[in-house]
Amino acid sequence: MPGGYFDAMSASTKLGKAVRAACAELGTLGALEAESLAKTQALLARLGVKADLAPPPVPEWGDDDDEEEVDEAEEEAAPAAAGGQ
Repeated sequence: MPGGYFDAMSASTKLGKAVRAACAELGTLGALEAESLAKTQALLARLGVKADLAPPPVPEWGDDDDEEEVDEAEEEAAPAAAGGQ
């Protein structure tokens, strides 16, 4: 399907609609996986097995905290790498 970044991010293009549908499907699959893991953990607990099957937390969309930390670290390292120039 032809198109660029802006076509993929637009809700009014065919590519954008496909991207949104794929993201929605991934969200549904993630929820089903979490439900399955919870049921599995409950079953294991009834059998006396102690296990933590909870997946790691998934950051919400638009959570750019990691990128900001990298940018701040790069800014702090840049003057030191330049020899104080």
